[in-house]
Amino acid sequence: MVQKIFPLLICSLLMSLSFLSNIQMGYASENSQTNETNAESSYYLIHYNGEKQEIGFNEETKLLLTGWADDAKSTVSGAISGITNDQEEKILQVSQGLNELPITENMSIYYRVIVSGEYKTELVTSLELNEHSTVIEKNENGTSIEEQYTIDQYDTLIKNHELVYYVTDENSQKIMITSEEYDVINAVKETTSVPAVNQSSVDTESIKATAMPSVVYSTHVQNYGWLSTVSDGKMSGTSGESKRMEAIKISLKNSPYSGDITYKTHVQNYGWLSPVSNGALSGTSGESKRMEAIQINLTGDMAQYYDIYYRVHAQTYGWLGWAKNGQSAGTQGLSKRLEAIEVVLVQKGASAPGATDQAFILDPSVSYTTHVQGYGWLKPVSDGKMSGTSGQSKRLEAIKISLKNLPYSGAITYKTHIEKYGWLHAVSNGALSGTSGESKRMEAIQLSLTGEMAKYYDIYYRVHAQTYGWLDWAKNGQSAGTEALSKRLEAIEIVLVEKGGTAPGATTRPFVKPSLISTNIHYNLTLNEALNMQMKASTAPQTDKYRNDPGYVSSQYLEMYDGGSITGTSVNLRTSPILTSDDNIAVNVGLGTAFLVLDKNVTGDVFSDSTLWYKIEYKGQVLYVHSSLSKIHSRVGRVTADQLVIRAEKNATSHVYGSAPKGTLLTVLEEDPIGWFRVGVGAWRNAKAADVQAFLNPINFINDEKQRLQFMNLTKPSDVPVSTLDKYLSGKGILANQGKAFIDAGNIYGINEVYLMAHTLLETGHGTSTLAKGVLYNGKTVYNMYGIGAYDACPLECGAKTAYEKGWFTPYQAIVGGAAFISDKYLRGNNSYNIVQNTLYEMRWNPEMLSTNKVAGHQYATDIGWAAKQVNTMYELYKLEPYTIYLEIPVYK
Repeated sequence: MVQKIFPLLICSLLMSLSFLSNIQMGYASENSQTNETNAESSYYLIHYNGEKQEIGFNEETKLLLTGWADDAKSTVSGAISGITNDQEEKILQVSQGLNELPITENMSIYYRVIVSGEYKTELVTSLELNEHSTVIEKNENGTSIEEQYTIDQYDTLIKNHELVYYVTDENSQKIMITSEEYDVINAVKETTSVPAVNQSSVDTESIKATAMPSVVYSTHVQNYGWLSTVSDGKMSGTSGESKRMEAIKISLKNSPYSGDITYKTHVQNYGWLSPVSNGALSGTSGESKRMEAIQINLTGDMAQYYDIYYRVHAQTYGWLGWAKNGQSAGTQGLSKRLEAIEVVLVQKGASAPGATDQAFILDPSVSYTTHVQGYGWLKPVSDGKMSGTSGQSKRLEAIKISLKNLPYSGAITYKTHIEKYGWLHAVSNGALSGTSGESKRMEAIQLSLTGEMAKYYDIYYRVHAQTYGWLDWAKNGQSAGTEALSKRLEAIEIVLVEKGGTAPGATTRPFVKPSLISTNIHYNLTLNEALNMQMKASTAPQTDKYRNDPGYVSSQYLEMYDGGSITGTSVNLRTSPILTSDDNIAVNVGLGTAFLVLDKNVTGDVFSDSTLWYKIEYKGQVLYVHSSLSKIHSRVGRVTADQLVIRAEKNATSHVYGSAPKGTLLTVLEEDPIGWFRVGVGAWRNAKAADVQAFLNPINFINDEKQRLQFMNLTKPSDVPVSTLDKYLSGKGILANQGKAFIDAGNIYGINEVYLMAHTLLETGHGTSTLAKGVLYNGKTVYNMYGIGAYDACPLECGAKTAYEKGWFTPYQAIVGGAAFISDKYLRGNNSYNIVQNTLYEMRWNPEMLSTNKVAGHQYATDIGWAAKQVNTMYELYKLEPYTIYLEIPVYK
């Protein structure tokens, strides 16, 4: 009986279903977003690694996780503390779904534990809930049962729903039925499939319209390989593990319409790959290359009835917004890996599964527009394109600049140098800088990034300036253009470059200021008059020009002894052969200093692997010197004349190098029977008149690009940045990274920072001299960077004493404090003569004193080449970054 009525029953059911499907029934959604929430939608998501961890629920209550409770890692041991004095033991379940953990009679929390290699706990509010379904029974006669459930964005099971019943028609399409209808159909066990039905009695188009196709996908993940296939919005990949996705396969199932699914991926080093379709691999396998973005499309009739949505979890950014129908999802140009993906089909025109903003993050872009004479505002351009004009002699008058596609927080700020106004205040993010309607030219510009953008990108820009054409590229706040030259800007290009990346072009000369501003200073004396006064100075002009030439003295004024001389450059002579104390230092002497040997076999402290010291006589004192710092077995002569003249040749009319007072010891290098002995003189000697004139005459230097810096006004700042000074000071001993000290000293005392640095480098032997590196004086380490107070006869002791009295206990204090002395006594004229000496030339020669007092005096150095030597460093720095030079040229009658 049952067998006879079954076909009629099935036909009846199918006809009623086809009718009802148009009115109220639809297929169960396998991945549709819902706004439904419940009490469990806020919970603790615990990524657990088996180590002891503590979770605080409030100020009093804490959960202590102590380790795995079983080898299978299915449960975790824990204890609640803070409610009572005793800890209450708890067992936590590892599961996909939520679990309730009672805390007190009136308090409990929901949690989910996930096995993980790294521990992390977060309080989750399930803002995005998605319905899914799982087939739990499928019969050969075409009927099936599916269980529906809800998960959130972390794949946490939030809610189980009712069972849903289906029957499959002859076109393999599922149609929802009631549980009663399911039972009726399955009551006939002999029937193995749904019998054929009268096609005219079934609304095929209605079935197609309500059929639910499925999208299935699998990803290849770093270290894991291919993951299990998931479908319809479930996550494939990893979250919180920093694992890259390397490839993907996507296909359609149960498709009610013709058409395929196609997709392509953006892969590390390769860029966008060619599209593939229907389960083919896109990406790489075995190459350890990250996927960075993806595009997915439907084709054929499927594209008419469905939208394909997808979103990705990207390194740094987390879950991005939903893209659809071929849009890009992920990042490009940022070297960020994809870690997970979700894909879902949505009926055409239906709502997206979630937010769709920022599905794809590109390289950031800089956009800008300029206001040009005669044209007004031009169309915006971006990323290195020219805005303005070329070859039309049109001035830029204003600019607006903004950033787009920002991968990080931050902004762009900029300011312009405008005719008659100078530098305007900085503006940002598309605001106008410059003028509109005033016909005033832009002359220069500065651009900077702020916030996180400044950490990851450099902003480069270059300008086309009147007369000069395209200048070089400036970056990160540097000036680009001209100043004080009345030159208009005519065009600009701006580009972003990843931090530390290569500049778009040359960067040597992005900004031009007047390189030379010259003023003549006239003096009321001739050059010869000035020379004669210099030659009669109380301290004769010195030179090291003849340092390798012999010096001679008359032998009749020497008493000869066996002796020795110093071989080191700065050697302490001590009152005892002990190195462990500085209290026994009698004097510090230089290379070539002569002494008498009293005992050549003294045992003392070890130095240079030797305990041999010499007992010597120096300037009437009995002292000691280590054998490695001196040599003996030489002839020494003691001066018997009041002043023994040292000459350039073996005759009494030759040039005088210097003199030695009575009692001085001279090393005799050669004893000549005719009465002239060759003696050790040292590097510094009296200069000849011709030598002095060569350095005194300004004409010898004014046309030399380097040497004219002797005439630079040292009260004018150079505006060189700290970074440039520090770059030059790299490897310069104690002066390394002291660029800020020179700039601070210049700002405080009104003195040129480049000169200060050059002066210090010369005085300290590029940061290596004893005084520069620090000397212990009265129990404190002191520094002297300018040799202030360090006289030829007392270089170390007197220089240290000056530093101690001035309070120069750090290199910074010595640089800044020494600048105060130079500025006050020379540049500001606070000396006994009230004479301002604000150039290197004036500090060395003091032509104002020659002109007014008719005598040489108040000169910074005795070295005739001192000013010329100072400019070497200044010029080298000028080549690195040009600065404005204000010259004061001395002119003699």
